[in-house]
Formats: sequence, C-alpha cells, structure tokens
Amino acid sequence: MKKNEITYLIVGILVGLLVATGVFWIAKKGSIQTGEGIKPTVPVAKIKNFEECVKAGNPVLESYPRQCRMPDGSTITEGVSVTRPRDPGVKCAMENCHGLEITCGPNVPTYCTMMHAMGDSCRYYASCQIIDGKCQLVKSKEFDLCKNCIESCVKKYTNDGIKLSECEAQCLEDKQ
Repeated sequence: MKKNEITYLIVGILVGLLVATGVFWIAKKGSIQTGEGIKPTVPVAKIKNFEECVKAGNPVLESYPRQCRMPDGSTITEGVSVTRPRDPGVKCAMENCHGLEITCGPNVPTYCTMMHAMGDSCRYYASCQIIDGKCQLVKSKEFDLCKNCIESCVKKYTNDGIKLSECEAQCLEDKQ
C-alpha cells in the first residue's frame, strides 16, 4: 500500500469510530430522556412525590412545572400529588399554572406557558394533596412568607415593573 492509501484508511477508521461513538451517545441520551432502560433504585410503588422521584435517579423533564418521568412511563409533576395511569382514581393537582392564587382539583392543565407571573416562585412551597379523601392545597410556612412579601411588592411598585421584579427577587433571596 502507498502512503496516501494508508493515510486515507486511518482517517476512514477514525471517522467511522467517531460516527459510531456519536450514534451510541445519541441513542443512550434518548433512552435517558424517555425513561426507557432505566432501572429504578426505589420501587415505583414507593415513590409518592416529585422529590422522591428525583432522588430515585429518574429523569426530570424541562417543563413548567417540572416533571419527573417514572420507569413505568408515568410522570410526577412538581407540586402535584401522584396520579398514575393505572390509578384511575382521584386526580388532585394545581388547576392553574401561574400566580399566588392556587386552586386544587381534578382539572389539571394540559400545558402551561413559560411566561413568568408575579409570585410563580412561591408555588414551589405549595402542593395539592389528597387529605381525608379531598383534594386540598397544602402550604408551607415558606409559601406564606413568600406570598406576603410578593403582595407587599405589588402594593409598593404596581406601576414600576423593574422595581417590582427587583423586589420579587429580594423576597426570594431573603427566604434562602
């Protein structure tokens, strides 16, 4: 073989390996995003909320609110109690996507816009849960503190969007 032929052969082999590596990486990434091939570290039946789903190593979908995909294909939405396809029972979740006035019930929105509304960040401190057979809003003390701070900002800076946003950011920093 000539020197040029050997060079082309080596380059061809390297390109082939690079392509094979890329295909493997993309296939692997796809299985992670879809939840296929994932071995649960915690039995699916024992996972009751979003935090437990994430801790079990399940993938989190980039949506608002965030969703954790279970190995069985069901999802748990952040701030929403678990309703799995095999449980046709009571559905309990936030019925509205944005703001401080949260309603809980079976009418879960199909999707939410990514548009931020004043107080959306406080929603991380509240959830809808079935308690005594009824879908109810459960708020932590952090939610109430955050909500009071945001409402104060709205009263002070109703006509100044920049100061209103800065005030909201300050409310969140004060909580941490």
